[in-house]
Amino acid sequence: LQYSFELVPVSVSESFRIWRDYVGGVCKTRRIELVVDDFEMDGPWLLADGEALDKVGLNFLSNAIKYTPEGGRIRVGAVLGESTIRIEVEDTGAGIPEENLEDVFALFGQVHGGTGTSYAGTGVGLALASELAERMAGRVGCESTVGEGSTFFLELDRCPGPRPLVDILLVDDDVGMLKMVGMSMSDYGTVHT
Repeated sequence: LQYSFELVPVSVSESFRIWRDYVGGVCKTRRIELVVDDFEMDGPWLLADGEALDKVGLNFLSNAIKYTPEGGRIRVGAVLGESTIRIEVEDTGAGIPEENLEDVFALFGQVHGGTGTSYAGTGVGLALASELAERMAGRVGCESTVGEGSTFFLELDRCPGPRPLVDILLVDDDVGMLKMVGMSMSDYGTVHT
């Protein structure tokens, strides 16, 4: 992959909102219930490349929509560990036979669901998701039961959210001191003298 990565704090709640907005209309049209976990506005946070995270999450959702029948359900959620966050996309599709689970993330792999139903695809999306996860120091996986559905997951490191920037007013009659203190405080916000 020729892609420039920047691992930064990314809000899970914001990512979930973006994904919900992106696939919500398709789910409604296909009469698939979309359930998205709700978190506080500014968290939880994980260490990721925002664009790569969206590619993985939307790939999982695209596959869930493809394999979930009308009247089914897709859930987007997160399991908060002490040092990691596991993002999950769970569907009520046909499921994947256990003997095929190891091939799910293989390049050009086409795993057919438990009903034998086949869908068009290149077999690249989940391989790309796996590579993106590795480049973000994470991992992907899948748990599935034939006849019940599948849960695809991405596990990444938790991190604190970004510090809020503030306006700082410095007042001193020593101009040199103002410059020195102002330079050291500039990482925390906008400095006014």
